[in-house]
Amino acid sequence: MRKARYVALLGVWVLALASCRTYNEDLLKGTVGAGGVGGNGVAGNMGQGAASNSSSTAHGGGGSGGVGGAGGVGGVGGVGGVALSNGQPCTRGSECESTQCVDEVCCLDACDSLCSSCNVAGNAGVCTPIPDGSDPDVECGADSCNGEGGCRCTDGKLSTGESAADCGGAVCPACADGKTCNMASDCLSGVCSTTCQPPSCTDLVQNGDETAVDCGGSCPDGCPNGSGCKDGKDCLSQVCMAATCQPGACGDGFVNTATETCDDGNNDSFDGCSAGCLLPSSHLLLSEVVVAPTGAEMVEIYNPTNNAVPLDDHYIADFNTYYAITTGGAIPSSADFLARFPANSSVGAGGFVVVSLESAATFKAAYGKDPSFDFDPNDNGAPVMLGSFGASSGLTNTGEMVVLFQWDGSSDLVSDIDYLVYGNTANAADKTGITVGQSTYKNDTPAVNQVASKKPEANKSIHRCDTAEASETTSGGNGQSGHDETSENGLSAWTLTAGGSPAAAPAKNLCP
Repeated sequence: MRKARYVALLGVWVLALASCRTYNEDLLKGTVGAGGVGGNGVAGNMGQGAASNSSSTAHGGGGSGGVGGAGGVGGVGGVGGVALSNGQPCTRGSECESTQCVDEVCCLDACDSLCSSCNVAGNAGVCTPIPDGSDPDVECGADSCNGEGGCRCTDGKLSTGESAADCGGAVCPACADGKTCNMASDCLSGVCSTTCQPPSCTDLVQNGDETAVDCGGSCPDGCPNGSGCKDGKDCLSQVCMAATCQPGACGDGFVNTATETCDDGNNDSFDGCSAGCLLPSSHLLLSEVVVAPTGAEMVEIYNPTNNAVPLDDHYIADFNTYYAITTGGAIPSSADFLARFPANSSVGAGGFVVVSLESAATFKAAYGKDPSFDFDPNDNGAPVMLGSFGASSGLTNTGEMVVLFQWDGSSDLVSDIDYLVYGNTANAADKTGITVGQSTYKNDTPAVNQVASKKPEANKSIHRCDTAEASETTSGGNGQSGHDETSENGLSAWTLTAGGSPAAAPAKNLCP
C-alpha cells in the first residue's frame, strides 16, 4: 500500500514538471500561465469484515474509494514588455522596435555614413547629416562636417575658413600654386600674392626643394654652415653631416667656396692646389733657396701654371737697388749678383728650374744631379746665366733678400715676379714713390714692416709652403697683376727643411 502511494505521488511530480515552460523572451510579452494538472486520487483502504462465530470464514465488505487529488492552481502570467519607438532614448537595440540603437536613441536604420547622426536636434530617430561646422565624433580629424554628410576640406567646395576649394585656412591643407590665397600660410610655397606663387630661390622663404631659405636643392647658392642639408652639394662648404652644413676643412677633398678655390684632399702645395686650398699663383714663384754650404747654394723657381713660361726677360738679384737696371745703375757688389736667364730659356707647366750660384760641378757633388743653369762660364755642365756676378757672388748666411723680376729692356719700371727676405730685413727692398723717366713705382711694404722668413741653418733650405701667396696684398703693388710681392709673410709662406730638393716638390706634409 505504501509503495502504491509513492508511485502515485511520483506521477503527480512528473505531471507538474511536464507543465513547466522554459523562460524565454516571449514571457516578457505577457503570455498567460496555463493551469496546473490535477493530482491523482489516493487509493482507498481495504474494507475489513466482522468475525463469525461459525466455523466458516466470513468475507468483509469492500473499502471506500480514495478521495481524488485537487487540481493545481494555474501559474501567474509574466509582465508584458513594451518596445521603444524611434527617437526614444535607448541603451541597446533589443529595446527598440527597429532593433537599432544609434547615438543613444532608437534609430530607423544603422546610420553609419560619414558625418551623420540619429540624434540631430529636431530630427531624432532619423539618420540626418551633422550640421556644418560640427563634428562630435571627430570623424573629420581637425576638420569639421559640412552639413551635407561630408568633411569641409574634401567636399570639392569652397567652405567656411578656406581660401580656395578644399585648401588654405587654419585647418585644410595648404593650396597649390595658382590657387586663391589670403596669406602666406594658405600656400604650399609659403608665398601669397592674391594667388599662391611658385617657389623661387629669391623669395626669402624655404620652399620647393630648398634645404634652407633660398639655398640648397636646385638653387644656385649653397647654404651657410648650420643650415639644413641633404648632401654636400647643398652647402657652401660642400660638407653635410647630420643633415647640417658643417665647416669645411682644407684637405678634406671638398671645395668650401667661402674660403677655398681648390681642395685636392692633401696639403701638398706643388700639385696644382696650395696647402691652404687655394689655386696657386698665376705667375712664377721662388720655391727653394739654399745658402750653405757654398757649393750647394742655389735658387729654385717653380711654374705653378698650366703653360710653359719663357724666361728670356727674367732676372734674379740679391740687392735692394735691382730696379735701377732700367737706367743702367743696377751694379751689384762683388758679393751680390744680377743674373738674367739665357735667350730661349723657359720653364714648363708645373715645372722647376734651378740656378746654381756656383758651378754645375759643385752642385752635382751636393745633390747628385746637374742644375738647370749656373754661374760658372767655364763649367759646361749647365748653361751659364748672363749678367753681373763673379766667383764670390752668393747669398749671405745670416740674412739677405732674393728677387725674381721681369724687365723687357725698354720700360722705365721693372715688374716684380716674386720676392723673399730671410733672416732679417736690413737689406729689404722698398721702391715706393721712386720715379724713373715718366713712371713712378707704387707702394712696396716698408722694410720695417716686412716679415722675414727664418734664417736657414747649416744644411737646411728655405722652402716655400704657400704657392697661393695667401698672405700677400693683391692690389696696389709693383708686382704682376698689381700684387705687392714685398708684403708676403715670410714666416707663414716659407719653412726650413733638411738638405735641399732641387727641381722637385718638397716632401709631402712638410708644410703645416
